[in-house]
Amino acid sequence: MKKLFIPLLFAGLLLAACKNEQKPAAAGGNGDMPVMTLSANDTTTVRQQACDFLQQVVDGKIDEAVAMLYVLDGDTPRPLTDEQRQEYAMSLGNFTFQGFSITSLDFRTEMDTEVGYNLYLDDPAKTTHPRTFKGLFRPVRRNGAWYITLANGFMRQ
Repeated sequence: MKKLFIPLLFAGLLLAACKNEQKPAAAGGNGDMPVMTLSANDTTTVRQQACDFLQQVVDGKIDEAVAMLYVLDGDTPRPLTDEQRQEYAMSLGNFTFQGFSITSLDFRTEMDTEVGYNLYLDDPAKTTHPRTFKGLFRPVRRNGAWYITLANGFMRQ
């Protein structure tokens, strides 16, 4: 009887722990923050904006690419200042990129979304380990429109 009691006790405790475990919040919610409602159009829009920016960089159209970027002023996306545009363009202009990839899309809230990307210095089709510049955007949705903002600390503001 003792041999059966311990396994049954363990199984009962495990079952009770599973029933008390809270279910994860819906995408974007953690109990403290409101859940963001996403549509397929939001994902498509953010991915397309990121791809457009990265393709401009690969094509050497650095000024056009940098003109697509914003910084947050509180909760408001603002275009980069002339000084910020020049600084960022100079940083990107120091390299010739051979391609890009989107490595992650992480939607949490309208003000907390991340897009990870790679810009390849070597043609990824010609080498198994291309040299890579990794970056991160923080897209935000304001009044129904998406803006590509720079990740905090990525550039002086």
